[in-house]
Amino acid sequence: MTHAELDAAIAAKDAEKAATLLAALTAAGDNPRDAKQCSDLINLLAFYRKNSQAHGAYLQGKAALGAPALIGAGLSLNALLYACCREAALLEAALALWEEMATLEVKPAREPAGKLILAAVAAKKYEEAFGVFLGAIDAGLQPATPVCVALVRTAATLPRLAQSAYAVHLSIKASGAALPAEALAQLLSACVEAGTPEQCHALYKEFFPSAAGAARATPPPPPSALLRLALRLASPSSAAAASAAAVLRQVRADTPAECAGETARAAYEATFGALAKSALSKSNPSLAASAHAVLTQMRELQVRDRGL
Repeated sequence: MTHAELDAAIAAKDAEKAATLLAALTAAGDNPRDAKQCSDLINLLAFYRKNSQAHGAYLQGKAALGAPALIGAGLSLNALLYACCREAALLEAALALWEEMATLEVKPAREPAGKLILAAVAAKKYEEAFGVFLGAIDAGLQPATPVCVALVRTAATLPRLAQSAYAVHLSIKASGAALPAEALAQLLSACVEAGTPEQCHALYKEFFPSAAGAARATPPPPPSALLRLALRLASPSSAAAASAAAVLRQVRADTPAECAGETARAAYEATFGALAKSALSKSNPSLAASAHAVLTQMRELQVRDRGL
């Protein structure tokens, strides 16, 4: 096995033979001859899905010649990254390569970055997936919408990721795309649990875009989730409190029995308090009317606010 044979296999784009020759040379303790041969070999193996061999050749060449020399000779770290993302066993190698690319100031490409995010999500390495997303954004890349949707959906599994998922949602909107209705509903539920009231209000207006409160083309959240949403909406602003009142009206109209529990009581009290406070501070008759309507519902449903 000689380097000349390896050069011939590379020139012929024979990835199978090149992988065999590489294994034989490695077993003999023979390092790559030069950076050009090594970088061409890695690019060939990565392109023809010899994923682990491509990564092994990179590690060998980096140890012998240094990564900057390989890059200077034409190595595509983006192609190698994509190859590593094809196999679950190489995910840690792919994540390490992503970090190395940042250190070497190699600009990532959109497709390999998206592939890495999806691979990390599939492995339930959610923090790492969001880290790659932020790195891509910092590099001026907007990951593809399906990639972003996969990230947003992680919040349905772990509501503590709601803040990160909401940031991804904003990036989707800025790109001119939109979340599917089901994913938007999942994000809304996650933000009710672990987001901010302002985020809840913004998502509520997206999910219920009409004045009548009709949901987008997907089943609305269950009444218990809507009551928790109303409770979150009752604090940040008069506009959000008015939305909370709309949610309560919807729950009352659809499932009035749900308005008898403690969550409903808390939501009614908070909504009335927010609307009444805003009406008094702004001398706003419409807010006063909304507060009175909520109070009327409370009395009809026998929801008693302390002191009322």
